[in-house]
Amino acid sequence: MISGGDKKSFCRPSMTSFMIINLDETVIDEEILSCIIDTLVGPQKKFMKIAFVGVKKFADRNELRIISQKKCCPLEFFDDFEKAKQWVLP
Repeated sequence: MISGGDKKSFCRPSMTSFMIINLDETVIDEEILSCIIDTLVGPQKKFMKIAFVGVKKFADRNELRIISQKKCCPLEFFDDFEKAKQWVLP
């Protein structure tokens, strides 16, 4: 989850962001998916790109794609954090 100090800067709508979410070795259940989607779709924050690392199930990837549709930003899935970083950074 997002800590207090991080939440303040995360929710500042005027700052565009590049985001990498590392879920490698995480058991992704409905609660985690819901939390991620609500957190990323909810704020008025503008994302330039969002990368997920370690999301292996096709069904989980499809659910997370709603973020891209609602935020109109590129979203991609990776098995390797370094590859995600290369994709996200301009």
